Amino acid sequence: MALEQTLLNCKLNRLPVCFDIFIFSQNLHGKNMPYGEQWSGVFRYSNLGFTFAANILIWFFGGYWLDGKIGTVPLLTILGTVIGAVSGFIYLIRALKQIGQDLEAEEKPEDESEA
Repeated sequence: MALEQTLLNCKLNRLPVCFDIFIFSQNLHGKNMPYGEQWSGVFRYSNLGFTFAANILIWFFGGYWLDGKIGTVPLLTILGTVIGAVSGFIYLIRALKQIGQDLEAEEKPEDESEA
């Protein structure tokens, strides 16, 4: 009941944050998910964000450190940031594809999986 009231308030106020509440509370077929499964989705997607940011930061600081050693101050820092962003996006795309495949496999009705 509280979720339905929250979603109604979101629709009335057109709040974009409420879209996340809706996504994590329902599965692909619109059925309500148990409370524990809602949080597993939150952790799954927040892990992607942390990994993406960590990838960029590691490459950034690696380039900054090399700039200090070699003496090419902005060059390797910028290059490291670009490499970190590209590799972060590649990781993000692969991980989202895998999550999508996992969710589709979980949502398949049992009679379809036997056929």
